[in-house]
Amino acid sequence: LAPLGDIQWNGEPREIALEHLKEHVTRAVDLKAKFIGMGDYIDFLSPSGRRKVAQADHYDNALKAFDHTALRLNEELVSEVLQPTIGQWLGMLEGHHFATLKAGMTSDMELCKQLETRFLGTSCIIKLNFYPRAGQITSFQLWAHHGKGSGKAARPIQILEGVSGRWDDIDLFLIGHMT
Repeated sequence: LAPLGDIQWNGEPREIALEHLKEHVTRAVDLKAKFIGMGDYIDFLSPSGRRKVAQADHYDNALKAFDHTALRLNEELVSEVLQPTIGQWLGMLEGHHFATLKAGMTSDMELCKQLETRFLGTSCIIKLNFYPRAGQITSFQLWAHHGKGSGKAARPIQILEGVSGRWDDIDLFLIGHMT
């Protein structure tokens, strides 16, 4: 299992740990790992930025430019890093940094299409079944969430407390954003 998120690609390779990211992807692909997207793939707009854009009275050409830029960032991220992962995803969560496209989709949803995987929303439970021997099944459940709030150390634990009623059923918890 290879969680992958918080890349925040903005088109500038110097602004992310690009070589480390490529090493992680190569290692996971070589191991035939399944990827799970943890959100924040491109660094387009934060929630407050999306609110401001939505409130502004933009002409259609400006909205098309926003869409074009966000989709170009997706394409760059796939061609630069994620191309080898196509078809190896369990799914992808939504993060905070994405574009809401004029057609109503988001850049995260469009990235899912490019990587041939499903969009998982903001949190999910995934059940994995393994068949170690003929006639035998082992199940494994994971809970994944992009994360939210400030980067304070206790925040991931507070989020987990909110889903603690499911702890008996969950084998692995994944949170991105600040971890």
